[in-house]
Amino acid sequence: MRYLAYGLAVCIVLCIGLIGYGLWMLSQGPVSLDRFTPYLSNSLSSGPHGVEVAIDRTVLSWEPGLSFQLVTTGVHLVQPDS
Repeated sequence: MRYLAYGLAVCIVLCIGLIGYGLWMLSQGPVSLDRFTPYLSNSLSSGPHGVEVAIDRTVLSWEPGLSFQLVTTGVHLVQPDS
């Protein structure tokens, strides 16, 4: 039972450390999310009207005291011919 408590404590400390590191990275400036851009583009393109969405760049930014901002640039919408 003691090992379970130690393991849980280690997991909690690691999670807090990762969250703190992520917030520190965001406070240093925008963080590029370009590796997730194709997933975002595909999820936006799967609508019922057949509009295809292409995104050139995605970044996540945060300023202490303000909200998170997901910023995309170079958004292209294409309506395929029916």
